[in-house]
Amino acid sequence: MRVRPLVFATALSIACSSRSRPPVIEEVTSRPPVLVGDAVAPTNLQDAMSTSDAELLPDDSGTDAGPPDAADSTVCDPAAIFGAPALLSLSNDGLDEFLGTITIAWTTESGHVHYSDRASTAVDFQVPQPVPGDFAVDRAALSPDGLRLAIVSADRRSLLEAGRATRDDPFGAPDIGAFVVLDDYAATTMSPGESFGDPVFGPDDRVLYYSQFGGGRTKTVVLTQRLFAGDPWPIGIALSTPELAAQGSSRRRPTALAADGRTLFFWDETSSTERAGFYAPDRVTFERFVDLGALRGAVPNGVCNRLYFSAGGQNSVDLFSAVRL
Repeated sequence: MRVRPLVFATALSIACSSRSRPPVIEEVTSRPPVLVGDAVAPTNLQDAMSTSDAELLPDDSGTDAGPPDAADSTVCDPAAIFGAPALLSLSNDGLDEFLGTITIAWTTESGHVHYSDRASTAVDFQVPQPVPGDFAVDRAALSPDGLRLAIVSADRRSLLEAGRATRDDPFGAPDIGAFVVLDDYAATTMSPGESFGDPVFGPDDRVLYYSQFGGGRTKTVVLTQRLFAGDPWPIGIALSTPELAAQGSSRRRPTALAADGRTLFFWDETSSTERAGFYAPDRVTFERFVDLGALRGAVPNGVCNRLYFSAGGQNSVDLFSAVRL
């Protein structure tokens, strides 16, 4: 089964009723990416399940590395090597699935979004539950608290969000929510040939990566930042980093952001390879990129010692995990 990553954002009533043209900020080369360099993985790994976008499985226990000590250190090690893939027990229905994030959320090839929770890292995931509606076959992403889910609309012209009050509750039908500004932008400014995709939340719910592609765009990876979690997401900045640029119809598609906000995972369609870009705050640039192989849609856990991803199974594209050696 194939799984594409999904993103989740808080639904909020916005005092922005008119569909006036929002400011367009794109393809800026002078402003560097704004990442959350001071955000760190939770120090209590049991709490990471409910507070982090990267929930841990039973054998992910251990001591959290905490914040990086050196300016050039990150939660994710560029030299890390991961072991053999292990098939997730959820990945057994024969459908192609596209991995999202862990609670766990995914999109099937039919455009349906599913998710699964569990009570603790010591037990299995529960029976998968559907999110009401039909959507684009694209990644879905959970908010850091696991209570909001961002989904790409079927026509790819909107990002939607579904919400729930607690992790024991089901997700409701998605609406525009905190993506209201992007919705206005699509309706009034964005070219008819362009689309949204690939949402990825930052660890503090104030940074969002997404894709804006089509219409001949080459700078398709977009970064936006809001002041407070729950604010509407502003129009983002299209990043000019050459390693993130599209080549023809092939794109670099964001799949995850590490718990310290400094490692961006993305699927490189030009080489059919998952890659990771390491951002150096002191140099205000992505200074290093590494290849991860065919781990499509890779998403790390909180301490970056396990990756979740999609790969070819016996009869379909399935969900796997791999542990750092």
